[in-house]
Amino acid sequence: MANHWLPAGGNPTNDDENLSRYSLKVIKNEFDRGFVDEIMAFGGGNVHACFQCGTCTSVCPVSLKVENKVRNIIKMCQMGLKERVLSTPWVCATCYRCYEYCPSVIDPTELIVALRHIMVRDLGPPRFVVAFSQSIADQGQMPLITSRIKRIREELGLHGESIDERFRGKVVREIRTIMEATGFDKLIGIKLGD
Repeated sequence: MANHWLPAGGNPTNDDENLSRYSLKVIKNEFDRGFVDEIMAFGGGNVHACFQCGTCTSVCPVSLKVENKVRNIIKMCQMGLKERVLSTPWVCATCYRCYEYCPSVIDPTELIVALRHIMVRDLGPPRFVVAFSQSIADQGQMPLITSRIKRIREELGLHGESIDERFRGKVVREIRTIMEATGFDKLIGIKLGD
């Protein structure tokens, strides 16, 4: 069986010269021993149960569009590479296909959700999440209905506005109440207005 940590013909040794030839030195410097426990505390499941079969990546609808596939992210988590994981752009459609097909019965989707929680706590929310959330708090919907979207909706026989203006105020109040009650507004850093 090939050793995937060494190039073809590579010899494993403990001397510093060979250690620096492989990525092990970087891993040693970046290793966060408590990262897996942190993921599990946020509901990410037992990361170590993954045996890297790749099924999650093969069924993931966004895997063809992203550099770091689910499998890679899980491996980096197993290795304790917290900084690398949190600084890696990753996307998840939360479709749960990976969970349905995973032979280890871990839940990669919940792992990604846990990583999002850790990222928001440690680094703050991504800008697009703040903008998206502020728009929902202000307008009761996202995206904003532009004149072009109104025209398309009317051409399709739909009301120009996706929310009946008579009810928009009620919808916005309800959304703001939920955001305030859950602390979402403070977590994300948005203003709820009056």
